Amino acid sequence: MPVQCSPLILCHKLVLRRRKKEYDSSFCLFWVSQNDNYKSLVRYLHPREASCYGSMQFEKRKKDYLLGRYSAKMALSVLSGETELDKIFIEQGVFNHPVVLGTCQVQSLEVAITHCDDLGAAAAFPRAYPLGIDLERVSTDRIRVMEKETTGEEKKILKDLPFSKAVSLASFWTAKEALSKVLKTGLTTPFHIYEINRVEGHEGYLISHYKYFTQYCCFSFDWGGYVFSMACPRETELPVEFISHLQELSFVLPGTRDEAVN
Repeated sequence: MPVQCSPLILCHKLVLRRRKKEYDSSFCLFWVSQNDNYKSLVRYLHPREASCYGSMQFEKRKKDYLLGRYSAKMALSVLSGETELDKIFIEQGVFNHPVVLGTCQVQSLEVAITHCDDLGAAAAFPRAYPLGIDLERVSTDRIRVMEKETTGEEKKILKDLPFSKAVSLASFWTAKEALSKVLKTGLTTPFHIYEINRVEGHEGYLISHYKYFTQYCCFSFDWGGYVFSMACPRETELPVEFISHLQELSFVLPGTRDEAVN
């Protein structure tokens, strides 16, 4: 295994099941504390990534880039066995989606990346089984923006969910972002295209179903200060152990949420 930096909260292989078939994938969740020097991650960049990083002007953009690339490379390493992270090159596609290049071990794989504040996460998977992930801070400052992208039918569903309004809205938002990554459209498509028309409530997480993309569903987890979502083919069975790990996570940070919002 490559050298692990900072707390790798989760980093392991997953076996996803659907209709009696199994698909190998992996997931990595990475956290950089305020005291950590995230710039140490530069050494894991491919030369072409290092060139891209060097051209960036803003520190936030640089930090997000390093969080995303390191998480993605760790996930790819777990799935492929490639331990030299600087040999893995993650190109940016025309719709800003990640394209995995580099050694032969990883070229048959794809990766989904998300980052927020000091957290970076990635899922690596075979082309035959697409995944998309997204991570969003739970913040009352974002409620108005999220409500504008919520349809009338979705607002009716939101009223019956077991979470606060802020968490429920963030769950819908991240579910749509995660699906947009599966479809490689990013934010170039109006959000109502990803409308959610049914939600199953579980302890600590939701399973959302899409109105126009019925072949997909999305698992959304409440992490206290954040909401994490993973979009995947409908009828996907996530490993029970993996669900338990995601249920147990909590990042309650000052100012990330307002419990008075219901």
